[in-house]
Amino acid sequence: MKFKLSILPILYLIILLCLNSSCGHKYYAPNDADLVVLKKKHDVHLSGTTDIGSKSKQSSNVQLGYSPIKHLGFAGSYFKYNQWKKTQNPPVRGNGKIWNAAIGAYFFQPLISKGLSKRDSKRSKKILRNQHLFHPAGILMDIYFGRSKGSVNNLYDTGGMTQLKFQKNYIQFGIHWTSKSIGFDLATRIGKLNYSEAIISGKPSSSSSYVIDYLESNNNFNLLEHSFRLNFGFNHIRLVLSVSGISQSAKLNQLGVVEAVTTFGMIVEIDEFLRKNKKEGIEKNIDF
Repeated sequence: MKFKLSILPILYLIILLCLNSSCGHKYYAPNDADLVVLKKKHDVHLSGTTDIGSKSKQSSNVQLGYSPIKHLGFAGSYFKYNQWKKTQNPPVRGNGKIWNAAIGAYFFQPLISKGLSKRDSKRSKKILRNQHLFHPAGILMDIYFGRSKGSVNNLYDTGGMTQLKFQKNYIQFGIHWTSKSIGFDLATRIGKLNYSEAIISGKPSSSSSYVIDYLESNNNFNLLEHSFRLNFGFNHIRLVLSVSGISQSAKLNQLGVVEAVTTFGMIVEIDEFLRKNKKEGIEKNIDF
């Protein structure tokens, strides 16, 4: 049973990695969900990821999360995506960016050893939650409500250029497994996307002009996005592998979307470095 449970995240990752994106111009790319993994009061988590070795595209994502009080979290992120085809003259290029801001609630349940007495178990749980002495294994569940703003620009081989701005409101559900050396995160984001302020200059292709008109006049677009992330390391610095994808629909097929984005990077628990001296003093006064 343990083997089956542990293999599920790996299978999920393989499925997302197998998604292939088409070659045309893109008007939306899924960015990582709010994977800030806040577990306790005053958590401050910073992460940064970038695209893995592609010669035709590049993406990067930076996230920051903060919990001012227990069970309340704030998340903000910036995502940038570039693609190009240098063999064309002039070169075909496209780029987009997204700013996200969200507020949400979380609940973290640490896993306490079954061998402890009821009294010791309660005491250990209190230490783990309130004194932050360890990096306990446990299950984290969270929900976030957010808003995104972004833009997308495309340069065509005809010398023309198009620009679109967009906004998105979303709700996100996440579940996370954390432990001292490895963890994984799963999140689903349900949103409504709408485009505005279209600008067309030069001579883009007629089909591209049609797509721009379609995008601006057929709001809203319903989005269902998924993110999966593996993290591994020790203490409070971890390496992460993230895959974000978007579920397609007949209406979304008109967009020209990037179906999946894979990035690799690092997450840092800034708050733990700030607490380091305080922890050392507390540890000396604890008698199990």
